[in-house]
Amino acid sequence: MVAEKWESIFCDTVELFQKSNRKVKMYPFTSSSLKEDFQKTSRVSERYLTTSLVLVITLAILFCSMQDCVRSKPWLGLLGLLTVSLATLTAAGIINLTGGKYNSTFLGIPFIMLGHGLYGTFEMLSSWRKTREDQHVKERTAAVFADSMLSFSLTTAMYLVTFGIGASPFTNIEAARIFCCNSCIAIFFNYLYVLSFYGSSLVFTGYIENNYQHSIFCRKVPKPEVLQEKPAWYRFLLTAKFSEDTTDSEETNTYESHLLVCFLKRYYCDWITNTYVKPFVVLFYLVYISFALMGYLQVNEGSDLSNIVATATRTIEYTTAQQKYFSNYSPVIGFYIYESIEYWNTSVQEDVLEYTKGFVRISWFESYLNYLRKLNISTGLPKKNFTDMLRNSFLKAPQYAHFSEDIIFSKKYNNEVDVVASRMFLVAKTMETKREELYDLLETLRKLSLTSKVKFIVFNPSFVYMDRYASSVGAPLQNSCISASFLL
Repeated sequence: MVAEKWESIFCDTVELFQKSNRKVKMYPFTSSSLKEDFQKTSRVSERYLTTSLVLVITLAILFCSMQDCVRSKPWLGLLGLLTVSLATLTAAGIINLTGGKYNSTFLGIPFIMLGHGLYGTFEMLSSWRKTREDQHVKERTAAVFADSMLSFSLTTAMYLVTFGIGASPFTNIEAARIFCCNSCIAIFFNYLYVLSFYGSSLVFTGYIENNYQHSIFCRKVPKPEVLQEKPAWYRFLLTAKFSEDTTDSEETNTYESHLLVCFLKRYYCDWITNTYVKPFVVLFYLVYISFALMGYLQVNEGSDLSNIVATATRTIEYTTAQQKYFSNYSPVIGFYIYESIEYWNTSVQEDVLEYTKGFVRISWFESYLNYLRKLNISTGLPKKNFTDMLRNSFLKAPQYAHFSEDIIFSKKYNNEVDVVASRMFLVAKTMETKREELYDLLETLRKLSLTSKVKFIVFNPSFVYMDRYASSVGAPLQNSCISASFLL
């Protein structure tokens, strides 16, 4: 708690200094920065989510509307979104009641729900418009469920299987497992609500259509002869086609007269099946596949912290500056020796230096050994002399005094002083295109920490995400194969 408070005050102090010194650019980043920025993600994304919601509502209403005020279904667009919202709230309530965990990845669930739910609602609306208008509402509803529910049920099953595999022990990332489990619950209730609530709404709007009532205001639409006496704006709002006006040669549903359907049926189908067009279609797919393979071959192993937090955060500013000016260097890695070892022993000294080989070391240990060599003193001193020289000479020198924060001394019962723990800092220089070398180096260090005589750990906050990336490389391929097998 004290360290977190100190880091928070430090960042605030740096920001105040930045405001008073505009020419100096400073980018603070502490061990708690990622945690704080993750917590900010939900708050920062509220504005974007609100904008997206308004856009989705507008498009849903627009795409369900027609010029015909009787056959238009703007309320169904809104009710479709309400269906998805009710399903989301139900799933969230069940997750809370069962003690489910929450994390920032849940922000993606509403978008999955929208994709799944709106697919089912538009599929049902499309099936409704393909039915005959001279049929009773019950017959048209039966035709809608017979036509659309099979494809929607299979799509829902694929969603459940895919996310179910993600929620299973096959997935080795807890956050992804929780996300997939909650997505399964949300999609299941989404399916039930589309089947019941939205189906009932479709029946209600069907009766409104059968009674020739306005699709928005639900009032009876006057006959054309009555409308002729009304103003132009009134006639525009109440434009409708009555069944008595259709001739025997005209179709009994308006679906075929839809602009997009007419274009696809009368023009696109003839064009795409033309003999001279087919070679260009094949050529287009070859170009498409070549670009896909080109992109696949350029995929590099790595984990960028700027891709997992909100944009307006300290982490983004820090990583942007770090990648711009210090992209050839690894993050600063803490090397912590957490037990008392024989630092005065030359073989132990060689082991510690060998473990950190390949890194640029910011180390009290190496500096102290060089300090002894400059004084023509052997590094293999007895324990007492080694420790006394370290405390009373090396750490008293102004240029080395800062190393006192990296060493923890302990006094035993016989007044003998011992180094019980210490730390060093390592930086690896790597090429931006060969960062996998750094991961291999880190993996080697971790294996050494488990088997070496010197007990140590290595850590940097970014290791969490490197580990997450490394552990998630094989799991998606495995899950994709299982999903593909289910589909086949």
